[in-house]
This record gives sequence, structure tokens and C-alpha cells, in this order.
Amino acid sequence: MPFSADILWRTPEGVEIRGRLYGDGRRMRSQHALETREPVIITDLRTGQVITLFPDRRGYTLFRAQPGIARADGGHGPCRDVANGQCRGLGEVQWHGRRATKWQTRRRLPQGEVHTTQWIDMERGLVLRHESSDGDQDELRMLGLEKRDGRTVEKWERVRSSGGRAALYSYHWYDPGLGMVVRDELPGGYVRTLTRIMIAPQDSSLFTVPVGYRRLDGVSGYQEGDPGVTLNGR
Repeated sequence: MPFSADILWRTPEGVEIRGRLYGDGRRMRSQHALETREPVIITDLRTGQVITLFPDRRGYTLFRAQPGIARADGGHGPCRDVANGQCRGLGEVQWHGRRATKWQTRRRLPQGEVHTTQWIDMERGLVLRHESSDGDQDELRMLGLEKRDGRTVEKWERVRSSGGRAALYSYHWYDPGLGMVVRDELPGGYVRTLTRIMIAPQDSSLFTVPVGYRRLDGVSGYQEGDPGVTLNGR
């Protein structure tokens, strides 16, 4: 769903950073309120490709982000993102009353072989539980529905633990209409929230590299001309 919104980041010390967020259903643009001095981040949600604009230098960089939350699209779960390893599905299960698919992966890393098990929500595509042979655990469950900024959203609790250390709790408010999280409360007191959400088509130029910007050096692992990235006027 195309939209625009104000975005606020707040640190535990009370420092607030404000900006704007735009989405067209496929791409996201995040920018600081001081657009001329701070980088602008444009992310292609399908490919993981990221454009970073530097307005003060009239330049940009390109790179491909690492896979994040495993999605259930196409029934492949996390298997499509597994390299140097094996992945297999274990069928449908229930997790805190939600339908999920269960997956096991085995990866060969420099430090040795790591086994993981994931439970992926069939409706949202979110990882409800993640277990790793190195002792890391991550659980996500929905607590209920709330109203935020006039919209009905889902409140989720995430619990992370590792190596016997105290568990870390975070809370996330997911907007089903937008298909994204509109508020995060993270360990330590960090907060990110969206307000003044406006549902409307967005100008396609927001998600492209402006004419006259030059590619900045020092970025590797990305090929120019990749069809997944739109360069305005090129």
C-alpha cells in the first residue's frame, strides 16, 4: 500500500531524531528531516538492494542487503536464502495458536557447522521462533490488537536469549494494512515510531537516483546496471 509518514527515533537519553518515510508497495525511502546534510536510504523490498543518497555530495552508493526476516512466500521459507548448506521443511505446526511452517537448516560457516530451526507464521511470514545450535533463541508472539494513530495494529512481543545471558524483550506494533511495523520499543529504551500515516500514491522519483548524482567509490560486491535498481535518467 503506498503511503507517507513522519518517523521519530528516540534514544534512552531522550535525544529525538525526526524524518520522513515513503513507500510505494515495493520500495521504501527513509530520510532525515535535514535532507540536504543526511543520507537518504532507498530499499527495494523484493531484492534487498539499497541505494544510499548523499545530497551534500551529489553522490550515491549501491549494495545488496543480507537476507533479513525469512518470508513464507512461495512456500520456500528460509531455504531460498541458504547458501553453503542444507534446508528442509518439516511441515505445518501450531505456535501460540498461529499456523506456522517448521524448517531446519544446516550451514557451513568458517567457525564450523551451525544448525537452526525456524517456525514461520503462514499468515504474516514472520519468524515466530528461531533456535540455533550455538545457543541463540528468538521467540515472537502476538499479544493482541490495539489502536494507533487511528489504525488497528497488532502488538507483538519478541524475546531473545543467548548463552545463558538474561533475556532481552522488545515490542513491535505491526500494521496489517501497510504490511509493516509502525512502532518498535527496543531493549535499553530505544524507540522508533511512525505518525501521521497518509495512504496515497507516491511520486516514483522519490525511489530513484536523481539526475546528476555520481557513483561514489569504495563500494564492492555490486554490479552496475542491475535491473533491480532504477537510476533516474540513466
